[in-house]
Amino acid sequence: MGKITVQATVLAIERTTSNENVFSVTLDCGQPFKTANGGVGARVLDTMLSRPAEGYFVLRVFGRSRVEVGQKVPVEIETP
Repeated sequence: MGKITVQATVLAIERTTSNENVFSVTLDCGQPFKTANGGVGARVLDTMLSRPAEGYFVLRVFGRSRVEVGQKVPVEIETP
């Protein structure tokens, strides 16, 4: 299909390591996707945790951004 921008909902923000500056941020894009690009105001360290078929875009970020659970953030997705 093509690329569209969706307002993804922040489902969770979790510390993933003993380093208190690294967090996993889970976004629900509302639909399955092939690829996703988006930010939550932080430098992306790892996108390998994403689950495209379920519509979840999981970022490992360095530094807690201003994003909060329940907030909507723009994510550009490529639909299957």
